[in-house]
Amino acid sequence: MQNSEVVNCGAGTYEHGLYASRGLTDSAVFTLKNTYIHNILGGNGVKSRFPVSRIYNNYIDYSAGDGRPLELISADCMPNAFDCYSTPSTFEADVVGNVIINSNPSPYGWMRIGRDTIGLVAYGKPPSNGKYRFAYNTFSGAQVVEGVAVWGVVKSIEAYNNIFDIPKGSAAKLFSLTSGTEADGTYYGALPSLSGSNNWVTTGASLKVGTSAFAASFATAGTTPGFTSSTVLTLTASSPCVALATTTVPATTLSSTVSVPLYLPSKARTTSPTPRTSAKSAGAYEFGLTAVAQTADNSAQSLTQPTTDIGLIVGCAVGAVALVAILVVAVYAINRKPASERV
Repeated sequence: MQNSEVVNCGAGTYEHGLYASRGLTDSAVFTLKNTYIHNILGGNGVKSRFPVSRIYNNYIDYSAGDGRPLELISADCMPNAFDCYSTPSTFEADVVGNVIINSNPSPYGWMRIGRDTIGLVAYGKPPSNGKYRFAYNTFSGAQVVEGVAVWGVVKSIEAYNNIFDIPKGSAAKLFSLTSGTEADGTYYGALPSLSGSNNWVTTGASLKVGTSAFAASFATAGTTPGFTSSTVLTLTASSPCVALATTTVPATTLSSTVSVPLYLPSKARTTSPTPRTSAKSAGAYEFGLTAVAQTADNSAQSLTQPTTDIGLIVGCAVGAVALVAILVVAVYAINRKPASERV
């Protein structure tokens, strides 16, 4: 899915803005790129259960209270639990060049990875045992205290050149992991391997992931990332993120990745996103480049009906033809009766 807009979708807890259900083979790949997702009414903004998810250059602005902007998790085989016993050998997600916002006043966070339930695997929802890579993303949420929830079992987490704007500071965790048992814990099994550098993070936010932690070189800490404003997340000239990124990211264990973003995410539905011609800045936006602008309510690319409703015209025409056909059949049937039986 690309160059699209998802708006006013989702409801409650289980109906999502965009839901990519499980792929049945190792080769199943879900790719979402250059898409504007906003005004989600419930559930998660984007939820993928595919063995391979590639999330590139999207603008996800989430404000609902029932989920998270993004969820990348394992298969759902309920009630056929045995389908899950042959978990795909590749379960991974590459998340590059996105703006991911949670503006709900009491948010769950930006994302959940691994699994979305507590209980035995036999019930039908295994952990992903997945590999997750984050690069050149801008995460923001004034009230977020749990950035990425890590559930089930996860093999690895890689994070390079991201901005983690999490103003709750010392009350916040970038990656939240609480160990327990398969039956009653959100996470169980070995802790994921951790790697990353050249990120920006709000001072005080915890770099711990369970009892493990990212190295101190994982991020530059500060009080503000230097956004243009609270709603415009491009960088000002004085931003500490302008020249923070590294282009020498270590090799990844994922099967396929995008090393640097190809485009800037936009709050508009467009088939011509702005190319990202440099990768010196951390986050989704390169300093000095401008993304395609949003029109008022995206009115230039609106979903309004044309002045002449073609659907209505066609519907009336079909109805008229059907009525004529009924009358013809009725007259024919009457004429076939003996004269003595006619009314």
